[in-house]
Amino acid sequence: MLFPFRATMSCLTLLLLIGTATQSLALERITLNAPRALTLPGQELPFSISVPDVTGRRQASVHYRVIGETAFNRLAMTEGQDDEFTATLPGELVVAPGLEFYIEVRNDRNEVFTLPAKNPLGVPRRLEFSTGRSESEALVFPDMNGQRIASRRPAITAPLPPETLTPGPDTVRMALDDVDVTALAVITATSVSYTPDADLEYGSHHVIVEVLGPDGQPMPQEHWYFSVPQTEAFDRASASFQLDTDLGAKLFDSDTNSSSPDWTAQTSGTLAAVLEKGKFKVTLDANGWYIDDSEGTPGQDEFSLNSYLLKLSYDRQSLSLGDVSVETTELAGGPLARRGGLLELSAGETTLQGFMLRSNTVTDLDHTLSVDNPDQRLSGATLTHNLFPARDVVIKATAVSGRNGGAEDYDNGDLVPANRGELYSLLLSGAIVDELLLGEIEYARSAYDTDSTDSIGRKYGNAWRTRLTGRHDTLDYGAGFTSLDRHFQSIVMPTGINNRREYTIYAAKTFEESSLTFNALHSFDNAEMLDDIPTVRNTGLDLGYTLNKADWPFLFANANFNWQQSGHEPDGFESIDNQSRILAVGMSLARETWSVVPSYVLTSFEDQSAANMDSISHQLVLSLGWQPLPVLSFNPAVTYARTESDPDSLVIEDWLGTLSATWIVTDAQNLNLTVSGLDSRANDDSVHTSVFNVQAQYNWVLGMAVLEDMTKTVSLRGMYANTLDHVSDDSDEEYAAFLSINLSIPVTWP
Repeated sequence: MLFPFRATMSCLTLLLLIGTATQSLALERITLNAPRALTLPGQELPFSISVPDVTGRRQASVHYRVIGETAFNRLAMTEGQDDEFTATLPGELVVAPGLEFYIEVRNDRNEVFTLPAKNPLGVPRRLEFSTGRSESEALVFPDMNGQRIASRRPAITAPLPPETLTPGPDTVRMALDDVDVTALAVITATSVSYTPDADLEYGSHHVIVEVLGPDGQPMPQEHWYFSVPQTEAFDRASASFQLDTDLGAKLFDSDTNSSSPDWTAQTSGTLAAVLEKGKFKVTLDANGWYIDDSEGTPGQDEFSLNSYLLKLSYDRQSLSLGDVSVETTELAGGPLARRGGLLELSAGETTLQGFMLRSNTVTDLDHTLSVDNPDQRLSGATLTHNLFPARDVVIKATAVSGRNGGAEDYDNGDLVPANRGELYSLLLSGAIVDELLLGEIEYARSAYDTDSTDSIGRKYGNAWRTRLTGRHDTLDYGAGFTSLDRHFQSIVMPTGINNRREYTIYAAKTFEESSLTFNALHSFDNAEMLDDIPTVRNTGLDLGYTLNKADWPFLFANANFNWQQSGHEPDGFESIDNQSRILAVGMSLARETWSVVPSYVLTSFEDQSAANMDSISHQLVLSLGWQPLPVLSFNPAVTYARTESDPDSLVIEDWLGTLSATWIVTDAQNLNLTVSGLDSRANDDSVHTSVFNVQAQYNWVLGMAVLEDMTKTVSLRGMYANTLDHVSDDSDEEYAAFLSINLSIPVTWP
């Protein structure tokens, strides 16, 4: 009977996350890595950003215009490793007197982040540079260009041409690996020189020198590369291994029938290695674990290769083996993350990916690279070509073929059932009217059969979708349509929905200190009106508002409405007709040593069908935080939930109180305490349960001189729980204590 309380708790958590995500729109989530150097007209202008705090599937773009113009142009950015996006503006578009630009990042949650975060169109970033160039000769590359330098602190020196205008910090600039080192360089009448005060990292390094000519105009930028080799064979070679072992033992347990094991042992190992020489690079990342316990739990007494990825790359070409990810089109199934191999070839504006993956997501030592089995394999390719880079017009084709020979038993769990099929899709996207209107359209055709033993009985289906998005000032908007016929089924997502039409629309308005969002979705299932199943229409509306004003509490409100109706019902089928509403409001106020977060959620369900299962629930939550001392903090919270259900008008009330506290005894010792109490009661006294729980854990990081690099933590944990059934007057009391030892051993080379 605790289900309504837990369901409303989950709903509140989701709404709080939505409120937090909406609040993040006003925060700086984008880090600009480039351009940071001096900019010269006619030279390529690189852009680079990092977005580690933006989650989901992301798209990034640069919006730029010449100073004095009003309309922005859009330049798409390419996603790389480590949450980095890059793009290069051709030299012919880098013109005087300079450029204004802003960065935009979108994810699949319809969230938009910009740099600058506030009013990017009104106050964009600006790059100014001179209108002419010096006629002086270019700088001469130093002898170290393209060389392997043995010293990790080499003297980096470049000659200055005689025409340099009064050599000094105002007319000469030197950068090493995109870091301006001019202030630390020695500038003479004939040269500029810099010697690092710390050892350089092994591998390749990039140097830029810029000077002004006698006419005060920038001369062409000079840059070169050199490498500091780690070994004779490689510019860079390193490896790290992290071994974590956790040993646990139950000291005592009042419950003699407890299913928890008397002892557990779990070990995890993480490996990261890299080899690099010139443009050739090899990386390996892997994680494996071993677990065992006194009960000999099935499926645990063995090793498991949790994840691994081996990647070989040369310039823009790469081969990956292990847990790879392929970005297929939306109708094909979207991101495809499986174990297998991926070959990527790039030339100019064209990228070709070929892959061979497992059809199941099973990962174990037996599945290291087991794509040789045709009964458990997906193979295919994606081809992406930028038809018109200035307008970001991209065409992408996807082809996937595969088969799953049957449900595979792994740790007593069944995975994807038997199936086989093919799928082909074609996607066209681009800017229609700059950032005001972006569009994409996709068509897909599938062949699918739930019998994987032969090619007889395949059903062919079609699907297509279109989407329009755009932005004007601080208003974001979009709409989409998707149509799937009854036989369309992607081999990538064999359990996906078909026989559906879907319509979406959204808008988001960002003000200086607040934001307003609107989302609408309408779906029509059994769109082809098959006789044996009903048609079902779902319509959902979602409204959200946040206020994030300086020195004010952060406020949020969210309303969700959903209508569901059926039609074309076959004989004996009860019609569906219901409405649901969710309203959530709350605030968050935080100061240096305290915080308070109250919230309220109203959930109602009106059922007009014969079942008449109406319900309404209220939930109030108050969370507090208090840190009276730097080493002591308390976090109490209280929750009240009331759920009323028809047709019996059953009312269930839940009270939940929690208190967590942390005391940092010393730098190596800390104590954590959690106390909770729950009381759940029905108005007809059919249910009345009280649960009291206390857990305390003391952690001590040992500082022994033996193996100083190893982290050694001893933890002592105790728990007490008492469950009282007031209806039957039964009480269930349990207390237990556990000792655990955690050893963390880092190993690095060199």
